[in-house]
Amino acid sequence: MRLVFTMVKDKLDRKFGCFELFGLDFLIDSELNPHLIEINTNPALYTDTQVQKDLLPKLVEDIVKLSLAAHPEGKDNGAEALSSVSLDECALSYSLIYKEDF
Repeated sequence: MRLVFTMVKDKLDRKFGCFELFGLDFLIDSELNPHLIEINTNPALYTDTQVQKDLLPKLVEDIVKLSLAAHPEGKDNGAEALSSVSLDECALSYSLIYKEDF
């Protein structure tokens, strides 16, 4: 995922106070190797299955928490603020795949 993001990061629009959720679709082959099929800029957030009901509300809540933490008091200092965010406060587990120096 780091490679995918690094390849397209210069084409992404950065807008203060905004965030975007990307959906990544994978296919797992018979030998359990993942293959990236597509990346969606507007992923469906339906809760048709129990797994979706368990994960998606937590995901959305965590994204909002991280976004607010990246812009404390309306300031555009995301990199500094995110480095001090405690991911322990989030319901799901995350890994930082890219950190931009401002």
